[in-house]
Amino acid sequence: MASAQRRGISREPGTPPTNANELTSPRAGAGTTPPVGGDTRVSSRKLGGSGLQRIRRPSRLFIHLLQLVLGSYLKLRLNVRFRNRALFRRLKPPYLVVANHVGFWDPFILSAIVPHPIYWVTADANFRSPVLRAALRLVGAIPKTKAMSDFDTVRMMVEIKRAGGVLGVFPEGRRTWDGLTLPVVPATAKLIRLLRIPVVAARFEGGYFTHPRWSPRMRRGILRVRLELGFSAEQLSRMPTGEVVERLERLIEHNEYEAAPRTTYGSRAPARGIERVLFACARCGAIGAIRSARHTARCDVCGLTVQCTGDGQLLPLAEGGNVPPTPRSILEWNHTQHEMLRCLIEEAVAERRAEPLFSDGPLRFMIGRKSDPLVTLGYGRLICYGDCLEFRGFRFRPQRPGRRYPRAPIRNADGSWSLVFSLSELEGTNVQNRERLEWYADSVLYHVRDPYERTSALKWLSAVNLLRRAGAASGR
Repeated sequence: MASAQRRGISREPGTPPTNANELTSPRAGAGTTPPVGGDTRVSSRKLGGSGLQRIRRPSRLFIHLLQLVLGSYLKLRLNVRFRNRALFRRLKPPYLVVANHVGFWDPFILSAIVPHPIYWVTADANFRSPVLRAALRLVGAIPKTKAMSDFDTVRMMVEIKRAGGVLGVFPEGRRTWDGLTLPVVPATAKLIRLLRIPVVAARFEGGYFTHPRWSPRMRRGILRVRLELGFSAEQLSRMPTGEVVERLERLIEHNEYEAAPRTTYGSRAPARGIERVLFACARCGAIGAIRSARHTARCDVCGLTVQCTGDGQLLPLAEGGNVPPTPRSILEWNHTQHEMLRCLIEEAVAERRAEPLFSDGPLRFMIGRKSDPLVTLGYGRLICYGDCLEFRGFRFRPQRPGRRYPRAPIRNADGSWSLVFSLSELEGTNVQNRERLEWYADSVLYHVRDPYERTSALKWLSAVNLLRRAGAASGR
């Protein structure tokens, strides 16, 4: 790992030499505790108490109200059209509903037409809000930590199956950023084989353009939902896991840019927030230089300006001469910027560069665990190196007597404080909502968000994945 000295990090006199990755108590020395802060203890309790979380029976009254009010609103607002919805009339619980994940409202749209309450597997981050937690419990949602194995979730799903309930899962484990279906998580296929109940596959078409993950606004066009029986219980008992994965991917696979017929998706600000997905300029390669307006996105470095349409097309406002053509869609742009980032990271790892690859700030740094409320640790910059991530801030909340940080910040020569995370200790790295980056280290959740919601969390997730591959290839 890059040494602390090359980043200008030092320790207070009298502080024993300690690693930023160690759990250090306040008695370790003056240099390991920041001068300002608040309660940073992370509770280890699980939602609903220790051990297996109690399964709550959904409130049928609340679900009927949601179907009547929210379900009807979404079907009208998003112009939802179902195909083969009569399939559910022939099915009796237990069964499993799977779908490609394109928008926040996906589970609500499907729950509006399924005649039985669905126990949806939901990111535990959604349970951190007291209001949302209460609503999710009323519909029987099952919390799960993103990008990490969760045995309690599997046990609850097996119990619901035995009780004759209906389960809901998104096999990709996350929403798409560019309109292309993501690979199926292999563990989901193993779970489907374990349950051995009928599987209904729903494919959303037009959902990405209706409400892109990076955009705060919904657009009205046409949202088609195609339903089919993907697996029977008998088929699952005979199919190997690899074959289940392949068939599952075919059932939910969808590319918004190849779908026909083309539909116009109206929006008053179709480009707003697009820098959350377009994190690098496709012309000059500058990282974090894209800024959006209502209808356009512009690179602050080279001046490239594109107009964004409601159906995800990117039209350059000035292009010609010897200037290479720019990508015409978010999908193409995402592929281009991913290759640019890969080249940058591979060169930095091969040359063992000490300087940062890129950084963002000011950001809010928080800690927590699973569905527990988050606690603000401080404000500062998140810095990406070739072998680690560093959060450097001038404002850290102080520790109260008898409580300590899960890991000790290190004092820098310029008076700031740093937390350093090697790539090997990052677990469950994922993006929540549109702009919130999360990872686990030492069983503690670290959560980073941009108060202005302009930082691309996708950039950081892509960088961590590419750094791990580059590090493995170089033997670091």
